[in-house]
Amino acid sequence: MTREQLILLLMPAVGLALVVAFVFWQSWRDGVLPNQKPKKK
Repeated sequence: MTREQLILLLMPAVGLALVVAFVFWQSWRDGVLPNQKPKKK
């Protein structure tokens, strides 16, 4: 497997991980997740 093929395989995985992390962070910030104390504004 060449380096170009490896990069092509990794790019979608990294992009997906970034999207999942961003969505998770947005829900955490909005206080959607369980077991989270309501933050004071």
